[in-house]
Amino acid sequence: MEGKKDNAERNLEKSLIRVIAFVIFLAFVFFAAGKVFQEMNKVEYEGIEFTRENVGNTGLFKYSYYISGITGNIVNYNLYLKTDPRINEIEIEKGDEILFPKGKAAYVSATTSELDDCQNSTAAIATLAGFLHGNQVLVRGASNNFFEANKGDYDYITCDNKPDRAVVEFVRGSDTRIDVNGLCYKITVGPQCDIWQAVEKFELETVIDGRNR
Repeated sequence: MEGKKDNAERNLEKSLIRVIAFVIFLAFVFFAAGKVFQEMNKVEYEGIEFTRENVGNTGLFKYSYYISGITGNIVNYNLYLKTDPRINEIEIEKGDEILFPKGKAAYVSATTSELDDCQNSTAAIATLAGFLHGNQVLVRGASNNFFEANKGDYDYITCDNKPDRAVVEFVRGSDTRIDVNGLCYKITVGPQCDIWQAVEKFELETVIDGRNR
């Protein structure tokens, strides 16, 4: 009887060991699958690692970083892009790095009537202003059309009349592109109205230049 009992106990122990081993194996599989899934959701561009996230039905690319605030405090900022940074083909010509001097107001200047045919123009410009504000830039809205500025009681600001301040100026042209010349950041919006991609490209290049300083 004792021999049969010992055999039964040994069989039970073996069964328990197999169950425990199987549970450990499953845990390893789930862990490995989770790591693979995380890696699949990562995108790298110019040394910056983005994570794919879904907000509602919209897929976004997120990059989180820390910056020094105006008062010296540390601020966490989350950059969200709709366009995969690896395939954003908006052309940018950089004679200088993108820089927004601390403590000085920067301007985002556009002629709204010129951008009326671009459905996302208002949201894109507001997103850029929010990006600058979130990165501790004193940002002000303006118009680069003299008559529109006077009519709407806006500041009339262009790269030419404010050479000592950072000015992001939106203009219309035959192709969408970004030109950086000193503190003048000119975003030309072409007939295809891909202003959103242009704004995201500008934000991305601003972050890259900030990291390299």
